[in-house]
Amino acid sequence: MKKIVLFSILLVAFNSFSQEKLLDYFIDKKGDTIYGIVRDNLNAGIYDYISSHPNSPSIDKYTFKLVEENKDIKKKRLYIEHNLKKAKCFKYKGKIFKYDKMVFEDGIYSVEEKKDTTFISIRYNDFLYKTNRLTDYVVLKSGDTIYQNISIPNIGKPFIKVRGKKIKIDEDEINGYRYKNEIFELKRKPAIDLVDGSENFLRLLIKDKVTLYDYILTKNKIFNSYNDATYESQFMQFKFFFLEKNGELFYINPIKFSTKAKEIFFDCPQIIEKLTKGYYVYEDMYSMVILYNYYLKHK
Repeated sequence: MKKIVLFSILLVAFNSFSQEKLLDYFIDKKGDTIYGIVRDNLNAGIYDYISSHPNSPSIDKYTFKLVEENKDIKKKRLYIEHNLKKAKCFKYKGKIFKYDKMVFEDGIYSVEEKKDTTFISIRYNDFLYKTNRLTDYVVLKSGDTIYQNISIPNIGKPFIKVRGKKIKIDEDEINGYRYKNEIFELKRKPAIDLVDGSENFLRLLIKDKVTLYDYILTKNKIFNSYNDATYESQFMQFKFFFLEKNGELFYINPIKFSTKAKEIFFDCPQIIEKLTKGYYVYEDMYSMVILYNYYLKHK
């Protein structure tokens, strides 16, 4: 009997450790790793006022924080917040950002460098994520995939050219595409507002038993002409989450999002408990889906 109890304890500890590895983290200057949820408050703060809970961690505008669940039952605080200014690197939504202090040069004496288009980079203040750029592609209505970098004209829709013919990045011409390593799939979905269409390209965030998409209301926003702007860098405006489970696409409304989340994750006690306590905010949908897919595979 003692062996069974010991095995059960070890199994729970192993599962907790394995799940912890799925979370965001940051490594401080001492080399210690702290796991939790990194919040870019330009994103999370947008919805904080409509998805707030009395026990939710506070959000300071424009400040990065890692929210760690407090496991010390002796302390009254349910959550611990860590300022990322003390970090030397952090993981956020599957991407590793390393400290890379921004350098501002005198515009009079600086020499303009040619940009390296073979890399994709995302910067959050003094932290930089950088990776090789994959070749763009489009998925035709026929199901065929054409690998070719997408051209961005000054006027008109982005396109690729195949045997002299332009194929536009348009709902009527293609079923999906990849641009700057981001994958977009054409989906029939509930309209966000009166001017929003029912069929749009959604960005793929997680492809698994439960799939997660997000969507910026303004169409083709990633194709704005300013510098190396990526889809990820444009979350100062409103975005919305869609979740696909058992072949059905659900719109996760930011207003009282926890009600819909509880319906979808109903069979996962850990997520339900944290939703009830107010641990999650709308922007944490990515972390919830990661943990839920892990739960489905190991329950």
